[in-house]
Amino acid sequence: MIDNHRAEAPARPEDGYHLSEDLVDQLLLMISDSKGIRPDRPFLAYLPFGATHAPHQAPPDYLAKYRGRYDEGWDVVRERWYRRQLELGVIPQGTRLAPRNPGVEPWDTLPGSHQVFAARLQEAFAAFLDHTDDQIGRLVGGLERLGQLDNTILIVLSDNGASQEGGPFGVMHEMKWFNGIPEVPEEAIARLDEIGGPRSYVNYPWGWAQCGNSPFKWYKQNTHEGGVHVPLVVHWPEGIAAAERGTMRRSEQERKTHRRSVTGVHLPVHVLRIRTGRGGRWLPAPALAGRLRLGAWGRRSWTWGASCFPRRPPPAARPPTTGTSRSRCGPRRRSD
Repeated sequence: MIDNHRAEAPARPEDGYHLSEDLVDQLLLMISDSKGIRPDRPFLAYLPFGATHAPHQAPPDYLAKYRGRYDEGWDVVRERWYRRQLELGVIPQGTRLAPRNPGVEPWDTLPGSHQVFAARLQEAFAAFLDHTDDQIGRLVGGLERLGQLDNTILIVLSDNGASQEGGPFGVMHEMKWFNGIPEVPEEAIARLDEIGGPRSYVNYPWGWAQCGNSPFKWYKQNTHEGGVHVPLVVHWPEGIAAAERGTMRRSEQERKTHRRSVTGVHLPVHVLRIRTGRGGRWLPAPALAGRLRLGAWGRRSWTWGASCFPRRPPPAARPPTTGTSRSRCGPRRRSD
């Protein structure tokens, strides 16, 4: 669909076509047309990349760029990313790296075929992400050429944590996971060169998803931080003071203050009230969110969160319990 009309694909993957590139081309064309007709009228644009949802597909030169990059395995890479987050201030000093998720085996214990398959799947993910980053750069460049970059609020964010839908080994076709068909790496490596191309529908294994959610535990679909804690980048040269550019806001209170300064809207404090446990007292819950997802339920506030699995999942997908031994629910620190 282009502008609410059905459109034929302008080219095929064999010709170098990639949807992410076409989405940016179409969006810049729409913005240019709008500003050409009514330069005084603001615009609202939503650019929903398929990246980095499965399938992970990238142009051949991007795939080649990452060949061999992850051969050392997810344990080494996860520790390096965690240290880098501390160094950059993405996470505060003192943040602990969550323990290994159940079902994620130490890299050094994996058979060689499993390592080769898993590393190639992560390469495809990285190539897909890198290619998408370049498309965001093309959008920024296009806005700058149109004279619309400095006065545009540009927001870049993810919708959830890294996916667990590749299972313990990763998959050549993600529908295998949804249909309960385990991938066999010994067989999958025969199609290794298809990974990341138009004939694959790949997703990486739990070990790499855990890396992507560092320093948190668990994944997309879980109500732990690994499922719901995502990055957010805001760019607005005309509205953000020079002294604040490049700064980080880790607390909900800081983000709330910034939202109010940008929008001019003051959110009510007492948005709802919750009961703190059976027979507990009612408390106001500013900025509190509740979620029920695939049997996992959670609530969170500025400084605390709680999650549980009301129905017991399979052992490999069951998070460790917190609180008393009689309960599968319990409080947790935000850094957990």
